[in-house]
Amino acid sequence: MTTSVATRDGGRASIDDTTLEQFGTTIRGDVLKPADPGYADKPIYNAMHRHRPTLIVRCTGTADVVDAVKFARAHGLLVAVRGGGHSVAGHSSCDGGMVIDLTRMRGVDVDPGARIARAQGGALWGDLDRETQAFGLIVPGGVVSETGVAGLTLGGGEGWVRRKYGLTIDSLLSARVVCADGSVHTASAASEPDLFWALRGGGGNFGIVTSLSSGPIRTGRSWRSPVSSIPWPTRPGSFPAGAITAQARPTKSPRWLSRSPCRPLRPCRRRFTTRHA
Repeated sequence: MTTSVATRDGGRASIDDTTLEQFGTTIRGDVLKPADPGYADKPIYNAMHRHRPTLIVRCTGTADVVDAVKFARAHGLLVAVRGGGHSVAGHSSCDGGMVIDLTRMRGVDVDPGARIARAQGGALWGDLDRETQAFGLIVPGGVVSETGVAGLTLGGGEGWVRRKYGLTIDSLLSARVVCADGSVHTASAASEPDLFWALRGGGGNFGIVTSLSSGPIRTGRSWRSPVSSIPWPTRPGSFPAGAITAQARPTKSPRWLSRSPCRPLRPCRRRFTTRHA
């Protein structure tokens, strides 16, 4: 029996079951086909994209990613990489090809003395906040806890504290990258500076980031609160902060938390027509 997998040039590659079994024994993770249990455990975030990959390689570490890249390269396969899986554009999957899935790689480690946080390529922002908050620290990040750390960082990363601390990418210190030939590089300002420059806004498809380090992480406290328990002082008639999630209560109230009195709401008489793209 053979499995037909989409290739980079738009064709198909036939891979026999023996070859797939041998590949499966070389990695610690799983190699899944559509009929295998667990294949559909992690649906695509944006349901507008109905991609159905032929192979999913669920990696447990950098070594698995290296083997997956080499296998895909040897057979010329179409590849997509899934980190946190929060890609609205659908980049974390592909139709008929192979997905290198990092969602099992969610480890986070914080060095409070050096104020450096290290996260694996499949970690979510909630994972990172959980660990940094144990030491009263934050990494400037996003506003949704299920966003992938790697994807948000490499995409720039806007969050609640961006006005004070900048984008998430500004805190990136280094990244471990598996390149297209299966080689592993550590990109930083001191090591592989060209690759580090590329990761920090030079484009895309330079490799698969399996872990990254961010710092210096700042002192702060992530907080979330309903309207009734906002600790900031307000006066009668002032604007309620609403149900929000924020990082590190800012020194000055940003515009979206204005405490100035609001005008009374007026009924809207205009009619709207909803259209779907």
